[in-house]
Amino acid sequence: MALPQKFIGVTSKEQSVSRSVNTVLEIISSLTHCRNGDGYEDEESKGGVKDGGAKCALDTTLIQACNRLDAMLGESSNWDNKAQDEMMRAITRTHELQHTFLSAQADAARSIQKPSFQLKPTLVSTGAEFLAIYGDPGVKGGAIIGSGATPEAALADFDAAFSRPSEQQKVLQPVNPPGKKKSKHEKQ
Repeated sequence: MALPQKFIGVTSKEQSVSRSVNTVLEIISSLTHCRNGDGYEDEESKGGVKDGGAKCALDTTLIQACNRLDAMLGESSNWDNKAQDEMMRAITRTHELQHTFLSAQADAARSIQKPSFQLKPTLVSTGAEFLAIYGDPGVKGGAIIGSGATPEAALADFDAAFSRPSEQQKVLQPVNPPGKKKSKHEKQ
């Protein structure tokens, strides 16, 4: 039974860098617009009052934003896929391990539903084969029997016996030990 697969979207490094670059570009654009806008002339050159350091702060912020953009553009790891590839390999490996674990868990859940697990039949070796017996084999139809070359095969046949019609069920024939006389109820 195949388990459904659902993939979770992971932001790629390219998307993350792109968002960061766009954010810095928006900041630079806003600062440049503000710096070049009306009323930003140097008040001192016109003989007016000082701006309280706003021009200097704006220029400093603009310089820092440009430096940040330069740093992002100059960082070579922002433009290769090594980290992204490593992360995707780790995610893929984790997914594979989870799939393996869930498959094993599903197998275990199916095995505890088997009659051989729930009824715990008696395993007997006849020398030629193994028998898994539940009930009284001395009474016709009183036992469910599975047989096989190994204990595992006998248990598998025992489980299969629950799907067989009654005429196909296995019946043990009584064996008379040597020297024992047949009873008067048994046919001669």
